[in-house]
Amino acid sequence: MYDEHPDPESTIVYPKDSVDVRILDAMAKTLNFTYFSRRPYDNEWGRIKSDGNFSGIIGELEWHNADFSLVTGPTPTRVLVTDWSCWYTFEPIMIIAKKPGLAPKAASIIRPFDNTSWMAIIATTVLMGWMIWALQKLFVTFSGRGNVQSLQDSMFVAWGTLLEDIPPQNQQPTNASAQ
Repeated sequence: MYDEHPDPESTIVYPKDSVDVRILDAMAKTLNFTYFSRRPYDNEWGRIKSDGNFSGIIGELEWHNADFSLVTGPTPTRVLVTDWSCWYTFEPIMIIAKKPGLAPKAASIIRPFDNTSWMAIIATTVLMGWMIWALQKLFVTFSGRGNVQSLQDSMFVAWGTLLEDIPPQNQQPTNASAQ
């Protein structure tokens, strides 16, 4: 990105502040040289012409009309006529977001899963509690032995099983199949 020279015939440009310009300024200061920026005479980036020579910036580097360029990328054909140092790409559009901080301690139990996972866990726990209660009821109905826990107690058994916390003895089912 640059501002044009007031003279329309001039190829001189004035680069706007950027990482490229700052690097170039630091190099110029450290290595004690001056520079100026210009557009290529033919206003092209660099393509192979029918005579096998390059146009644009690559052509100017190839024919020593420029000493270096900061705004090109290596391609298999460009590498044949130029030397490349480490390069990076310029991307004018970027996403910037605040670095996330630590989660509050109160939220630490729910943070590991998204909403869908929590809904699946809750649904599975409720279904499991209902199945424990229904299987106990079926067992007592057909065998005539034991007693049936309340639906609420069966839900707590399912939740305790999920949390690997065995319910107290008086809240556990009495028949072996329900256990």
